[in-house]
Amino acid sequence: MYAGGGRAVARVLRTNLFRAALGLWLIAEVGLLALHLKMETAAGLTAGGTLAFGDDTINFWAAARLALLGRVADVYDFARFHEFQISVLGGPIHAYEYSYPPVAVLLTLPLGFLPYLAAVAAWLAGGWVVFAATVRAAWPVEGRRARGSGVYALALPAVLINWLTGQTGTWTAALLGGGLILLERRPVFAGILLGALVAKPQMVLLVPVALIAGRRWNTLIAGGVTAVVLIALSVVAFGTAPWRAFVAHEPILRGWLLDDGTGVWFLFVSVFVSFRHLPTSLPVAYAAQAASCLIAAGLVARIWMSIGAQSAKNAALVAASLFATPYLLAYDLVAASLVPLWLLPLLTRDGLLRSGAWASFAALALAPLLTPIIAHLTGVNIGWMLLLPAMGLAARLCNNESKLLLA
Repeated sequence: MYAGGGRAVARVLRTNLFRAALGLWLIAEVGLLALHLKMETAAGLTAGGTLAFGDDTINFWAAARLALLGRVADVYDFARFHEFQISVLGGPIHAYEYSYPPVAVLLTLPLGFLPYLAAVAAWLAGGWVVFAATVRAAWPVEGRRARGSGVYALALPAVLINWLTGQTGTWTAALLGGGLILLERRPVFAGILLGALVAKPQMVLLVPVALIAGRRWNTLIAGGVTAVVLIALSVVAFGTAPWRAFVAHEPILRGWLLDDGTGVWFLFVSVFVSFRHLPTSLPVAYAAQAASCLIAAGLVARIWMSIGAQSAKNAALVAASLFATPYLLAYDLVAASLVPLWLLPLLTRDGLLRSGAWASFAALALAPLLTPIIAHLTGVNIGWMLLLPAMGLAARLCNNESKLLLA
């Protein structure tokens, strides 16, 4: 933490323009949530025969409840999983496919002990609480002004999208962000948090690259051991059949969710989906994604081998991770909201907090909202383009930090 940077950030947060914009957005956010809730409850728990109340929460709860009933095999049987969800909600809904490994079923088992509506509340509220705690830990202003971290965690468009979809964004951000925040003070516990993301591995593809490049061996080992232990526990609890079913269904899910190019493509923010809807052939889209992943991995390795500030390295890793996976949706950008918090003190200290930096942060924050709107209006997905300025800013700042420390 740089004291001067923190004070500069505090001055920005106290401006009338910032407060007015924040207040208007919070009012709009509450209105959108209220409208969504009204639409979801208009026809019981099935929103007129399409969405489940709580949307994707039904996936996590149904998987946990089936596991507790000794029917974990049904989680990876598309027809039986859908039938169980319909029987619980009491009406028709569109198909919800479970695309997570059995480790995710294991980690979400507590949801299965709750009635469905209570599980929705626990899933969404609990995820926000742990994310808000992560934001507070990363907050660039200390003391009483750190109370603003809660407002920030509430106001993020990615959090709104996560609530509307009932997804994992806040939980993922807490594990990834928490692991990076604790990296220097508690490296083993940091590895445990990062290792738990074996339940959603596409979000941590570049974490091993960073830890190896940064010689963070304790964290790397702790993360690897945690992942292996969780996989072993899932086998002990459920057997190997769910894992075999998950592996067998992965190509089918990839075809539906990625290769097909329909469905919720407008919520994706990955390089792959953007190229897929230019349109281009599948090989070209996968080649673009592979190139993006390799470039991001090389950037992370270079940055984490440098002697720059750890907060800048954390920001660069999270920003670059957004370019490593084809399976990245708007709600996954909750984790990206930590990038400005890590960079702001460094930017203000070095006098770099100008319009360009604010524009990159604004594009990052608004990407979850602008991407689906623009996609619906134009048929073009620009999600990754909105994320690119923030990654460039993080890389530039890491380079400046290294030069400063070497001078």
